[in-house]
Amino acid sequence: MKTISVGLEWGSYPLQELDIKGFIVDDIGAEELGLDREFCEKIQKLQDLYDNLFLNNEKEFSYLGKEKPEEVKKIKDMYSDIFDELLDKLNDKFNFRVLELDI
Repeated sequence: MKTISVGLEWGSYPLQELDIKGFIVDDIGAEELGLDREFCEKIQKLQDLYDNLFLNNEKEFSYLGKEKPEEVKKIKDMYSDIFDELLDKLNDKFNFRVLELDI
């Protein structure tokens, strides 16, 4: 059974397939897991919201989450909801490793 890592990291897709030793093989799209378009859009929205907690330009990369507590709460809630939905839909097909949010 494949293992899927669920986590948020700036500029990365939130789902990755892991090898037997726990190393990332590659990003894995929600479509590849058999999830519908609506779910795929939720995951992309979550990643976009997370990415917006950071300033990234040619001079600076910094975390802005302390200035956006409402956004941080929204992300935490969405993250929890999405993971619960993943388990409901796919727990019998994949193992999941959920990374703790550090925001």
